[in-house]
Amino acid sequence: MKQKQIIKYIEKMIYYIIPICLYFLYIQTIFTNSIWLDEAFSMSMIQQNFGEMIYNTAIDVHPPLYYIILKILVGIFEICLGNTIWTAKIVSIIPIGILLIIGYTILEKMYGKKTVFLFQLFILSVPQIMNYAIEIRMYTWGLLFVTLFYLYCIKWKMENKKIDRGFMTLFAILAAYTHYFALVPVACIYLYLLIETIIHNNKEQTKAIINSILICCIAYLGWIIVWLNQVIAVKDSYWIGEITWESFLSYFKFLFFVDGKPVLTWILIGILLLAILTLWTNRKEKDSKIIFLGLTIPIGTIMIGVIASKLLRPIFIERYLVPSLGVLWMSVAISLGKYCKRKTTFVFLSIIILIIGSTNLYKLVNIEQQYSKKTNETLSFIDKISNSVFLFDNNQLQRVVAYYYHKTQTYVYNKDITDLTKKVYRQTKMDKIENLEEIKNIEQEIYVFVIEDEILDELASLGYMYEIYGNYNIEHYVFSIYKIKN
Repeated sequence: MKQKQIIKYIEKMIYYIIPICLYFLYIQTIFTNSIWLDEAFSMSMIQQNFGEMIYNTAIDVHPPLYYIILKILVGIFEICLGNTIWTAKIVSIIPIGILLIIGYTILEKMYGKKTVFLFQLFILSVPQIMNYAIEIRMYTWGLLFVTLFYLYCIKWKMENKKIDRGFMTLFAILAAYTHYFALVPVACIYLYLLIETIIHNNKEQTKAIINSILICCIAYLGWIIVWLNQVIAVKDSYWIGEITWESFLSYFKFLFFVDGKPVLTWILIGILLLAILTLWTNRKEKDSKIIFLGLTIPIGTIMIGVIASKLLRPIFIERYLVPSLGVLWMSVAISLGKYCKRKTTFVFLSIIILIIGSTNLYKLVNIEQQYSKKTNETLSFIDKISNSVFLFDNNQLQRVVAYYYHKTQTYVYNKDITDLTKKVYRQTKMDKIENLEEIKNIEQEIYVFVIEDEILDELASLGYMYEIYGNYNIEHYVFSIYKIKN
């Protein structure tokens, strides 16, 4: 009797401790001052008041909810941490913690501990989720709202309670206001539910779905005009490259890719196939159809993204799939947790997923430590020359450095600075020059941040002398710093 109690106690400890430990191990990766262009944009955006922030978001290509959440939570947490970048990264990892709590509560009541354990391992182990969970962007918040929307869709289908439909509608609205490609999986699920209820002549549920969709549309009405203006702007100009056959295939690869470990990538694909096979053999179960739908949601997102890109211009990239990944792996977890009866199969799957998670965590921690070390060394040097003028050959690097050193005058050579960039980075001294002869009018010392060498050749051709001060890194930006001699 005691032996059984000990085994149950150990199982209970594993059930709670492993996911929580993995989560806190990931948290250690956020304590770095290293950021890249999009993160610098987010950090600059929240330095404005709410009205300015929403207005500038309307000029951009995203809805405003993430920036509102970021500004509020950074304002609260910064009091304790005192480091704005760390705080902002914590905001990005909060949705993963919420999903763990949801697993231990709602999901466990619906599908039991095996499903919860697998779901949490997937959320904490799949590379493309956790790689973006530490970025100062909206992807994990989109993932949270889409996943909760899907969970309450299942709950409503199973129990037909108004409160579940209410939560379903709420999370659909929150997803739509977080990222447009969080809205896409929501729309796919709504479309399926509507078609299914019509086919089965379930007038009550059809009416309920239509009402839910109408509430979402009314709640989104205020942003639709903004969205249309953004669509027109995107049609005229956008930075995403043309979609090719290779990029199309890369969207599917993104779902399972474990960098440097092709065997683990194929194992993840194998787990998905096992989930599909398991669902097929249990296709008469009440929830099997909507769970299978969850497995296909990333495909629907890809297809809509590609079609929209062909009709307008390229607007879809791999990371826009992140909001749909929670639905995918929740569906896999439900399939395997509910229908795989053998304990040995469950244990084997758990070990495999843990290996994938440990591999990804080890690599992610190492990368972030390297970024942190090199960025700190770089910023330490730039601190010494921050009273000078900086000249860049790359506008992305200019914006990142300008965020750190907003009082330093920076120029970018022969690159554009958009009106939106000027508005968002208005607290900085960013400008551009189109002719290198213009630097003759600068009285301060000039340091040149060089990614490509062409600018050095042009400076030399104009008779400027320069000396190198070293090679540096901020995040993934690798560059050299030169000083122009008087």
